[in-house]
Amino acid sequence: MLFAAISLFFVFINPYYKEVQDLGGQENSYQEAIANSRELEKINRALQDRYQSIGSDDVKKLSVLLPDYVNNVQVAIEIEQIGLAAGRGMTLKNVKYEVPKPETEGRALSREQALLAKKNYGIFELSFSTEGSYGNFISFLKDLEQSLRVIDIESISFASTDILSMQGTPRDIYKYDFKVKTYWLKSN
Repeated sequence: MLFAAISLFFVFINPYYKEVQDLGGQENSYQEAIANSRELEKINRALQDRYQSIGSDDVKKLSVLLPDYVNNVQVAIEIEQIGLAAGRGMTLKNVKYEVPKPETEGRALSREQALLAKKNYGIFELSFSTEGSYGNFISFLKDLEQSLRVIDIESISFASTDILSMQGTPRDIYKYDFKVKTYWLKSN
């Protein structure tokens, strides 16, 4: 009888007992997963509340700071508005840019293009020239530096102009050639 009880235990009861223990372990992992998902839901709600609390003016400023697309005409207009501000009269001339090409799979990329393709942002390069006095130039640079849009000046070259005043003396007007970069966030 003892032998029958021991055999019954090992043949029938022990496998079910192990299965119940395994199910208990699975239950613990499921409980942990549920607790984690509840924590993530709390974090998600908190982030949504923070996002909703951002004012529409601040959202507009953020979209100017780092837009999610490049609008080459808008960039040129913004820079020109800075040049025209405060009566500087520094209009943009000879504006040149390359329209960013969409990244195409299967296309051979240079090393620099491959590195840029991996980044979460794109680069838009623009060159232009303008004319003005040295004081207006310095003021233009300060305002460009303080604008909301991220603009990196790669190079500036300048030359004197042959503009004469009414009295026939040279005026304090110079021609400035700029190469700049601005950025946008790529949508993933």
